[in-house]
Amino acid sequence: MMEPTVVKWARRSALVMGCLALLGSLVNPLVGLVQSALCFAFARGIRRRRAWAAIVAACFWLIPAAVVPIRRGALAPDLIPALMLSTALCIVMVFAAVELWREPGARTGWLPWAGFLGMFTAAFLSFQPFLLPTASMEPTILTGDQFFVERASWALGRTPQRGDLVAFRYPVDRNQSFVKRIVGIPGDRISLRDKQLFRNGSRIAEPWAVHTTEYTDEYRDDFPAGDAHYLKAPAEAMLRDCVKDGQVVVPPGSYFVLGDNRDSSLDSRYWGFVPRSDIIGSPVLIYGSYDVAGKQQPTILQMRWNRLFKSL
Repeated sequence: MMEPTVVKWARRSALVMGCLALLGSLVNPLVGLVQSALCFAFARGIRRRRAWAAIVAACFWLIPAAVVPIRRGALAPDLIPALMLSTALCIVMVFAAVELWREPGARTGWLPWAGFLGMFTAAFLSFQPFLLPTASMEPTILTGDQFFVERASWALGRTPQRGDLVAFRYPVDRNQSFVKRIVGIPGDRISLRDKQLFRNGSRIAEPWAVHTTEYTDEYRDDFPAGDAHYLKAPAEAMLRDCVKDGQVVVPPGSYFVLGDNRDSSLDSRYWGFVPRSDIIGSPVLIYGSYDVAGKQQPTILQMRWNRLFKSL
């Protein structure tokens, strides 16, 4: 039987994307190999005239195209080329699925594909990949670490606790996402004295916190005392409305967060509280880590292998 043109294009597109993903494994082995295996599986299913292979492939590229802009809160310019490619691949796969659906036997073998689609959708909606470009969370999360953020439990109403690592929308620019550690929940009284955290009048032991400078900054290290420069408007409102007896009182529905690298972190001291509604999820697993500086393109030669699959 002669292969229809749209089916041929769908199969070849899946093969090309599989080869590109295989090349991408030189940068990120885990993600690249998984993506290439999936694309080759799509191509094989389409070659075997299975309509479900094309349907699942369409969803594989449709779901990121639909969900990523919603996660970002806006359609960022850097996303447009990837989303256009995903949309085009999705359209090709849909037309191929329609063409294959008419053929005898093309609807069989649907169970494995349906199972994969369900697992992929659940994983994509529950976990979000992140990259930390700064040293604000070292040594817990290093510059160049790539990790998954678990979202499902937070979407279902999980209550933040002291000590939780959280990813959240930056209150000053909600198109950006930050990762910090919660040190204050609603009602807590927060202060720092000589770089040490005090909560509700008691000094708090923090094995994860590090201090990388020898000098003392009055505001940063004895918060909220002293004068600070370059405060964002929410932080100015915090100092004006939420300071009592030399301590910041965390208001209802908000959380006070700090970076583990206390001397090199722009956090609640400088831009105020994080609303519960802006918390995205919690980092859970490192799937890639590269020893790179700035915007340098990482390679597999710069992989920190000892950090792969490290839980957070």
